[in-house]
Amino acid sequence: MNPLTPYCADKSSRLSVLLEPLKPEFLRSSKNVHDLIVQSKLDNFALWIYLKEFDFCVCFPAKNGGCSFRHEIIGLRSLDIDSMTLALMREFYKDGHGPFHPKEAEYLYPNVPHYLAVRHPVDRFKSLWRNKCRDRDGSPWQVYGMTPDELMDYIEIQEDHHWRMQVKNLTDHTEPMPMPDLLEMIGATARINKSGRLEKDPDVPVDRVLDYYADDLRIWEDACSRMNIVVESAAM
Repeated sequence: MNPLTPYCADKSSRLSVLLEPLKPEFLRSSKNVHDLIVQSKLDNFALWIYLKEFDFCVCFPAKNGGCSFRHEIIGLRSLDIDSMTLALMREFYKDGHGPFHPKEAEYLYPNVPHYLAVRHPVDRFKSLWRNKCRDRDGSPWQVYGMTPDELMDYIEIQEDHHWRMQVKNLTDHTEPMPMPDLLEMIGATARINKSGRLEKDPDVPVDRVLDYYADDLRIWEDACSRMNIVVESAAM
């Protein structure tokens, strides 16, 4: 049994209860001061939010289930991902529930669990390359057309939230959790990513990815061990 089941015993409770339905005209409104503050925080890697209905904090780094999480709450799939993220985080900001930097989350919510969605770094890199370099789905535009090796070169010199190390989101008492398990725990379903593998896709520089994201691999393996999940290699 999932050791976190007590936190969500009411299986009928969905993430949608966290927010009242967002009106389309509100989502299309021009940027206000809340938007500017929230966007600034997102640009500076503030990803933690407090879920009042569950009484714990969560963090979904880019390529770690964030789209599934946001879709579950907003339910408006016509929005592009950047607009959806801003609209959602604006509501959490207005309620004082995020977005937070790790130290902010630790300071403001020291007595509740903190769960970080984690993913095998090679799987995460593959998803990143397909989504941003091959399919050009949203920003950052500058990586479009790069090969996996070129993307890895760029990652090593330029930090961006799309590929930032997962360990940099840790708070003092974070419990990393495999992405699908955290989504399931809060009542969300993993969204099928349209950026699937194609036969013509080039090989991924697995050794470079694992070397650069060694700490991410460690926390992912630790999370799987705690959840009694058999770890399979993502190198293929």
